[in-house]
Amino acid sequence: MTRTCLSKVIRKFAPAAIAGTAMLVASPGTALASYGPPLPPPGVPGGYFCILASQVAGAESQAIEGFGAGGLLAQLEVGLGTFLAQVQITLTEPYGQNGSCQGTPDIGDAGFPGFAAFAGVGVFLQRADAGVPYHGKVHKPLTLRLTSKTITRSSVIVVRDGNRFVKVPHAVVRRGFAIVKVTANSDFAVLNPVKKQHGHATTSALYMAAGSPLAGPAVLALARPNAPGAPGA
Repeated sequence: MTRTCLSKVIRKFAPAAIAGTAMLVASPGTALASYGPPLPPPGVPGGYFCILASQVAGAESQAIEGFGAGGLLAQLEVGLGTFLAQVQITLTEPYGQNGSCQGTPDIGDAGFPGFAAFAGVGVFLQRADAGVPYHGKVHKPLTLRLTSKTITRSSVIVVRDGNRFVKVPHAVVRRGFAIVKVTANSDFAVLNPVKKQHGHATTSALYMAAGSPLAGPAVLALARPNAPGAPGA
């Protein structure tokens, strides 16, 4: 499933998945976590809930993939026996505070001076039968592979931890791709070093300097511009 608006996704999902997708808008879960600071006030868009792909996983092995802004390919591998119950797995990307799926510039340097985020991917797990966040056991770590020509050995993979981003331990970062392990709901960002700018540089300028041009608005589908962001992870 490619990026699309939440209303279209909801219509296409099976009944067990409909409630799960609605939770991306209505419930303050990880996929709605705001990426501050500062936190967006109520009613202001923000959070990882532009949907890239979503499907139900069970005991069988499978793969989920979706394309994000800037041509990033996100691939999530679910190993055999990872889940004993049916789990709705959704890959997301940042929803911009300007009301579009171009939210990566809002992350800025994610608290790492000299870097700028050029991509973000969230992994949101829900119980497929109830549409509520999944808190059961993940018997094997999920493998998230991020592929982009703008990823280099100097790139840094960070994950949202409470109200800040922290560096992902044991992330594999190579030219053209990065691999991280996932065991729970998580919001990741890919940072690239940026050259020092003369004068005042906007967040969008830093985003482009990090190696990912802003996609045209015609390419992106809005994820409900009036959807509120959630204040907190």
